[in-house]
Amino acid sequence: MTMAWIDTISTRLLEWLTSAQALPDRIAVRCLTFDASGHIHLNSLDLDLLMSVIAARTDTRWLLSISNTDEAAFTAVRDNTNGAKDALLSDMRSLRSLYPLFKGLDIRLTSASNSTHRLAVRDLYTALFLQYKHAYTAGHFHLTLPARLESECSWVYYSSFVGYFNTVSLLFQADDKMERIESVLREAAAWYPPGTVLLAQPGAGRMYTSAGVSDVPFSTAAGFLLGTASCADGQPYAAFAGHLDTAEYRTVLLPHVYDYTSGSATLRLHPLVDRDGNDLTPTAFHLLIIMRRYPPTPVAYWYDSFSDYSALENYNMDNGEYGTEDDPDGESSLHYLAGKGELLYKGRSFTDFYARLVFLEPADRTSNFGKTGIRCGTLYVVYNDPYNRLEVYQGPYLNARYLLAAFDVPLERTDDPYAAPHLFNLEMRKRGSNVTVYYGGRPVITQTVSATSGNVGIVSDYTVLISEFVIGDACSYDAHECIQLDLSGQSYLLGRVTRAGAAWNGSVFTLSGLAEEPGSRSVALEGRLECLSQGTVEEIVCGLNAPLTVTTVDSGAELVIACLGDSCGCACLAFRTSLDLQELYNHAVYDLGIGGLALDGLGTEDPSFWNLV
Repeated sequence: MTMAWIDTISTRLLEWLTSAQALPDRIAVRCLTFDASGHIHLNSLDLDLLMSVIAARTDTRWLLSISNTDEAAFTAVRDNTNGAKDALLSDMRSLRSLYPLFKGLDIRLTSASNSTHRLAVRDLYTALFLQYKHAYTAGHFHLTLPARLESECSWVYYSSFVGYFNTVSLLFQADDKMERIESVLREAAAWYPPGTVLLAQPGAGRMYTSAGVSDVPFSTAAGFLLGTASCADGQPYAAFAGHLDTAEYRTVLLPHVYDYTSGSATLRLHPLVDRDGNDLTPTAFHLLIIMRRYPPTPVAYWYDSFSDYSALENYNMDNGEYGTEDDPDGESSLHYLAGKGELLYKGRSFTDFYARLVFLEPADRTSNFGKTGIRCGTLYVVYNDPYNRLEVYQGPYLNARYLLAAFDVPLERTDDPYAAPHLFNLEMRKRGSNVTVYYGGRPVITQTVSATSGNVGIVSDYTVLISEFVIGDACSYDAHECIQLDLSGQSYLLGRVTRAGAAWNGSVFTLSGLAEEPGSRSVALEGRLECLSQGTVEEIVCGLNAPLTVTTVDSGAELVIACLGDSCGCACLAFRTSLDLQELYNHAVYDLGIGGLALDGLGTEDPSFWNLV
């Protein structure tokens, strides 16, 4: 479940709302306010510009958002001063007829009221809910509340709102820590059904610099949290500098001086201080890099996970019997292509190619044995059961007469293919008159074959379950490893795996041999955080500026932290990437059971960040 608030309307936003493949599940337009008289007014937002978009984009639920103009308006309505609350409720009943395209209402009030007003606020919210539902039973009623613990509550008291909303969002600040976010969400989920609670991210943030603390607009806050402000093509960062906190004797991270446009930062290290308060100014720092790297994968021309029966329309099945199959007990979301015979991809004919087939044997296998694998023209690369071996054939038939090579391997079987599948990964690469077959990520068969070409596909003597089929390039694969960091006049190329037999053109490696050299597959790059030591940096002096520039070499690599330190302590430069939002979102949704995510201020930043969730 996703939600957004629109605060401003721009030409770019209207274009995106019109053309986006998918919009947030709910969009609240902050166009209505009430004053101290209680009457609702349309603010400066030009709602007419949105009407054609709202009428066309029925794939999202559009909400009117009402807020108070100031504290005096909230107080007057809360206490029904001069009938302000009555006026507000009366105006609310007319919203459906005035704005018929809107199918819901968002109540977003702000106040400095103290805890003595909890009952009055409860009565206000429940009256708003009942009046709106009386006029529009099917309307969606959403509450936007400040994210507070009950021990910190003033006018917001979670238990008083139980049953008087459809969904509720808890709006956090840009610099709230994960521990605080988790504690607030857990407390809210104890009162409300977790599926109705949305984690809401900020409309503004705060920047901590050497000049002090200042408020920043959403576009900057989103740049820190979401990576929408990019310092390099395809690689979002936000920079922090740090110093040692003598009271805690630990490194404190603070955003320092950072220029998104130039992709540079200025780092000024404070002198390190020991427990007695004496300065420890090192003459050289040790540089340690923490980064996240992703594995090189073959350039895929065609990929299929067979999640839908319509995928079979892309194949020729003249000599095959195949269909999609889901867990018959409904206990797993896994699905497979199930069948036997030939299934050839009809998109194009291949001479050189890479192919990967991931399959397992079904649990009901009895006396049927045979071969399962990949075919191109007269070339077959298969796994032979029950002989437990990989085989290469070339000829019109799969029989011993045309067997060219074999390699013994095991195949684990499973009694429950949906709950506990044992997948078998068959990989091959054909280049010219040579074929390489891989097992466990390493080449185990290299075989010369006659010239052949044709459609590439799947072949099996007996019924198997197939979870993945890939056709790719024969000799190229992407690299996602490397970032360049220039610090105080010294340049560091971080993360590149040393390779032989592969040419690099700036975007992909092209293999000069039949198979990858060992370095291509022996280095595990699986998206985990890795520490890379870069030795000593000689030109950084405590108290003086140290310029930093970050350049993305491979767009898939992400620099997380750069640490400068000696035996006395460290100063850190931390880079927050777009993964921060996804990790926070996944934690809230999967660990806490929260219903989804809401983001404030759609239209004041690049809306493409919605693709992250």
